Amino acid sequence: MNAWGSIVLALLGAVLLSGGTILQWLGHERHGRVAPDAWRVAEQPMWWLGIGVGALGTFCYYAALWTGLLSLVQPLSSLHIVFTAVGMAWLRKEAVLGVRAGSIALVALGVLACLVGEIGRTATATPEAWGGLWFALLLVVVVLAALLLPKHSDRLSIWAGCAYSVSAVSWKGVADLGASFQGVASGMLFGATYVMGFMFMQAAFRRGGAASVNAVATGVATALPMAAAMWIFHEPVGWLTWIGVGLIVAGVLIRRQRRAPAA
Repeated sequence: MNAWGSIVLALLGAVLLSGGTILQWLGHERHGRVAPDAWRVAEQPMWWLGIGVGALGTFCYYAALWTGLLSLVQPLSSLHIVFTAVGMAWLRKEAVLGVRAGSIALVALGVLACLVGEIGRTATATPEAWGGLWFALLLVVVVLAALLLPKHSDRLSIWAGCAYSVSAVSWKGVADLGASFQGVASGMLFGATYVMGFMFMQAAFRRGGAASVNAVATGVATALPMAAAMWIFHEPVGWLTWIGVGLIVAGVLIRRQRRAPAA
C-alpha cells in the first residue's frame, strides 16, 4: 500500500474513533457517571455501540500504522480530537467560538503541518533496542509527572495516552519484526497496553467530558510516539513535523485550560 492508502485509513479511523468516543461517553452519561457501580455501564446499548464504532476506527488506525510511517499516521489520527470537540459541541448545543475554536484550529493546523512534513518519506532501518530503553525512560517521566496534577481526569487521560503510545509503538514493532521472538514479544506488549489504555479512558470518562479527556489522551499519544519513531525506528522526522506536533500539543493545552473543574 502506498502512503495515500495509509492516509485514507488514518483519516477514516479518526472519524470512527471520534464517533466511538462520543457514544461511549453518552453511555456513561446515561448510566450516571457518579454511580458507584461503574461497570454497570455495560448495560447501556449506547456504550456498546460506541465500543463497536471505536473498534472499527481502531482497526483502520492499526491498518494504517502497519503500512505507513509512525511519524505520519500518529499525527493524522489526532484529528479525532477535532471531530470529537465539534461533535460534543453539537450535542451540547454550544457554539465553537473563542478558545475552543482556537484550540481546534491549532490541532488541525498541526496535523496539516505533519502531513506536509512526512508524506513521501520512507524508513528501512531495523528497530533498535537501545532506542526502546530511551522511550521507556521518557514514559516513566511522563507517568510520574502526571501524579502532580490535581485532577483525576487529567491523570487518567495522560496514563491512557501513555498506554496507547506503547500499543502504537509495539504494533509498529510487530509490523517490522514479523514472527521473530522480538515480534511476538512486541505483539504481547501491544495487547496488554491497549487494554490498559482502554481501562484508563473509561475511568477518565467518568470524571471528565469526552472532548477534554480525548484531547489530553490523544495529545500524549501523538507526541510520545514521535520520539519512538526517531529513537526506535529511525524514521526521518523533519522540523516541520515537530512544529506540527507542537501545535497539536498547544491546542490540547489550551483546551484543557478552558475546562471547568472536574471531579
